[in-house]
Amino acid sequence: MEGRLRLREPQITPIEGGFLLTDPYGVYERPVALTEGGLFLVSLMDGRTLEEVQEEVFKAHGVLVPRKELEDLAKALEGAREPEAFLVKMAAGLSGYPALLRLRPRRTPRVLQVHLSPLPEGTLAVLVLEGGRVREVRLSLSLPPERLRQAEEALSGPFAVLPPAPPGLEDLFAGLFRALLGGLSLTYREGLSEVLKEPEAQDPGFLERLVRLYEREGEDLLTPPGRVDVRVGEVEGLAQVQAGFQRGEWQGEIVLIGPLRMRYTQALSVAYSLGELYTGSRAG
Repeated sequence: MEGRLRLREPQITPIEGGFLLTDPYGVYERPVALTEGGLFLVSLMDGRTLEEVQEEVFKAHGVLVPRKELEDLAKALEGAREPEAFLVKMAAGLSGYPALLRLRPRRTPRVLQVHLSPLPEGTLAVLVLEGGRVREVRLSLSLPPERLRQAEEALSGPFAVLPPAPPGLEDLFAGLFRALLGGLSLTYREGLSEVLKEPEAQDPGFLERLVRLYEREGEDLLTPPGRVDVRVGEVEGLAQVQAGFQRGEWQGEIVLIGPLRMRYTQALSVAYSLGELYTGSRAG
């Protein structure tokens, strides 16, 4: 197995003595039982060659992992989506609470390309940003294909500031401007069903408040990098554990949501440790 690995989302279940990682897509025929160290190993695999993973583990722990062991694990995880989806799934699985991963650029990235497509009730704008990010924006404005092509020509990038709108496309450009102004943050969500394990889930009001908080777009200030916050009772009956981090040009936070009696020690450990793993702090 050569080249850099790209992992598929696993399913992670805490078990006695470690964690059970299963491949929901059936690439690997058996579940994989991992210790906490095994999960650390998995976190290193995305975007690295097997040789680079061996090097990182040796630097961190002084242990040379056999290549065959890495190859077997890679088969179980091969083909995963972006590491952010993997990370937030790990956060929910390890903590037992709904998890959010919020990312926001430290500066407004340049737009490299804009693709516009007609929808039954509006327009889909796909913004390709520097750094490899892609942002989809659904606008309620409907325009014929020829006008969308004209808009794409006017939006040929790269640009940091939206160019002037051609006559008749002012409303479309205004919608794109609003999307760029407030819509560059990214939110990954996972584990909403975890809350059903809690006794408080019998209260419809509790569930409604939690779902509203879980689905809310995060335009608040992010937790500063390296800091862990606990917010208790800001939303009735709910607590949040938040760990801030910085990775390249992006600032972010991992958020775990639970009842007021949530397992704070465990939640704090999961949020902080995964934030470190995502930024590479524990691999160096």
